[in-house]
Amino acid sequence: MRHTIADRVGGSIAAVLGLLSVAEAVRLYPDGHRWFTGDHTFPALLGIGLFVLGVMIASGFRAESFPVAFPEGKVQFRMGICVVILLGYALLMPFLGYLLSTWLTGVGLFVLFGSRSSWWWKPVLYSSVITVLLNVLFIEWLHMSFPQGIFGW
Repeated sequence: MRHTIADRVGGSIAAVLGLLSVAEAVRLYPDGHRWFTGDHTFPALLGIGLFVLGVMIASGFRAESFPVAFPEGKVQFRMGICVVILLGYALLMPFLGYLLSTWLTGVGLFVLFGSRSSWWWKPVLYSSVITVLLNVLFIEWLHMSFPQGIFGW
């Protein structure tokens, strides 16, 4: 494939955005306690990645091309239902709360992508385990706050 002006412009824009992100990370660094923890870490990693990839694209680097096969039929339908379930999760969380909406979303996704042999108890069990693990990780260990919803959980 040939190297176009769009590649040069797009790569240059990505590189400049990467440098801006690194500059923001440098500005935020005094707020952090350590090199790899704090508010500066994600902007720094994102900026470095954007800069490196932007320079690669602008300089004409091309990876090996390969054909892309888009999903069709059942797979495409399941992907669409997955998007609908995740959008419903985002919309229901403020009303039902983190625990209940996470559990319902897990059940829906396990039913959608799981086997049909024992269709009701495995999704319920797996979603319960995942919800408890996520609750321990985010709420108990990381002390993150999530919506409690109408039930106050």
